[in-house]
Amino acid sequence: MPLIMFNVKLFKNLLIETVSKNKKFISLQKYNRETNATICLTSHYMKDITSLCKRVICVHEGEISYDGKLDLLLKKLSPVKEILIVCRSEEDAIKLENSGFTVKNKIKNEITIKIENNYITSSLKTILNNFDIEDLFINEPPIDEVIGKVLIKKDYDI
Repeated sequence: MPLIMFNVKLFKNLLIETVSKNKKFISLQKYNRETNATICLTSHYMKDITSLCKRVICVHEGEISYDGKLDLLLKKLSPVKEILIVCRSEEDAIKLENSGFTVKNKIKNEITIKIENNYITSSLKTILNNFDIEDLFINEPPIDEVIGKVLIKKDYDI
């Protein structure tokens, strides 16, 4: 099985040159699917990691602090999502604030609550059925924060 290793700084420079000069670029994902190659991408850019990688290896001070699936890591270390809800009125935001959800903050008709991943669907059904909602946004914790937790502690049971 072929192994390809990229240093992201060199890779990005190569990508910019390739795209601007030749207008061609074979995506790493497509190449991986077609050849079953193992692609080792070293990067500090979390956006690259989340868009390209299923498995991550975190190295801190020369030691591996995590080696496994990225989605399992994210579920384990960020079991809560923040939901920003824009209510149609400040009164609805106050009712929502007093309805038993964990409130992070409230400003006028906007309220941010924290919900465990296991209860997202049922909680959203309750909110949408009982409150006059204008909009809502589900926010994942920044990947940098999640990876930072791994670098501090080794041997996660995931």
